[in-house]
Amino acid sequence: MLVYIHIPYCRGKCRYCAFSSQPLGRQGAANPHGPLAAYTSTLVAEIALWRQALGPVPVSSIFFGGGTPSLLAPQQVGSILEALHAAFRVASGAEISIEANPESALQPGWLAGVAAAGVNRLSFGVQSFHAEELRLLGRIHTAQQAIQAVEAAQRLPFNSISLDLMWGLPCAEEACPPVAASAGSPSATRAATALVRQAVSRWQTTLATAIALGPQHLSCYGLMLEEGTPLARQAEGNTLALPPDRTLTAQYLHTVHALRRAGFAQYEIANFAKPGHQCQHNLGYWHGEEYMGLGPAAVATVGSVRRTNPADVAAWHKAVVQCSPGKLPQGEEEHLTPATLEQELLMLALRTTQGLPLGPWAQRTGRAFTRQFSTLVDSLQRSGLATRTATHFALTPRGLLLSNAIIEQFFAALPAHSG
Repeated sequence: MLVYIHIPYCRGKCRYCAFSSQPLGRQGAANPHGPLAAYTSTLVAEIALWRQALGPVPVSSIFFGGGTPSLLAPQQVGSILEALHAAFRVASGAEISIEANPESALQPGWLAGVAAAGVNRLSFGVQSFHAEELRLLGRIHTAQQAIQAVEAAQRLPFNSISLDLMWGLPCAEEACPPVAASAGSPSATRAATALVRQAVSRWQTTLATAIALGPQHLSCYGLMLEEGTPLARQAEGNTLALPPDRTLTAQYLHTVHALRRAGFAQYEIANFAKPGHQCQHNLGYWHGEEYMGLGPAAVATVGSVRRTNPADVAAWHKAVVQCSPGKLPQGEEEHLTPATLEQELLMLALRTTQGLPLGPWAQRTGRAFTRQFSTLVDSLQRSGLATRTATHFALTPRGLLLSNAIIEQFFAALPAHSG
């Protein structure tokens, strides 16, 4: 069993963020008797409910996500971990991760405190090392704070340090001033080519800075414009210079090759690790393991049932305190059909570099994958977008770049075989 803990608070909402979180501001985050204290108390009560419902199940990994988990005081992190250890059989040496923003991780004693509480893996939300890009994204830390936080963490006994970075960023006005030229003219074409080169160069600098810091893991995500976010509204209003596809392709392929040269192995479309430092929690998701979700908006999947907690903090608190012993807090519940489970297995496996294991697919579905999708499999292989061995079907780096479209093609072919 994996355990995910959702922290529903942040200091300020980033301009690209669509996750369930509430800005606390500086005063709210610092109040020892405020929302974070109440949240911790309710979370401990929710852990007790899961213990009553499931018993002392084995737990292989724990992940604090958000929001901004580094707003929690080390004592609060410790209280949550103590409750989990008391309720479940947490594996010896289990991976215990916490996401951290650089500015809050640099609070005196925070890094040492969470290490003492039992956290052994840090995931820093860095995104960029360029000031104008950080401002565009609405990040409240500086590039120097990110560097200082990583260096401070390296002096402590964490097993792994990971950095989240973001490619495919819009062009910040102060970095990419507009060029007056008619569309399609030679000067406009030259200007567009220069912007592509500049965008790729800026990403190369961010990636090189991250590599030089010596982390064991990097997550490199392409920016997704989520509906309702400030950046998405800017894009809809044509006030955002979005990078063209050729920029995205160049940035992604540079990432794959540069990190391979630096000793990182790509194991999922956005994730790269030094040997022995893959994120075990995420691997559990991609391999279809069961997971417990704690906190507002958290999702859990046990057997064929998926549960989602209320996103509103007050509604989640009410669901926990009013829950009957032996039951789980009231939330949305979905019973997953075999067809849905097939789709999820396919989607998750094809995002990994290992790909889809053909034996488990045949055991689960009763069908041979390469016969079931023979036309599509052959087409992808001929196009250099996929490879096939005796045991796995996987996408190549270029295929991973197009994974969403490729997976949709497999989904379209599924109904005829899922009857």
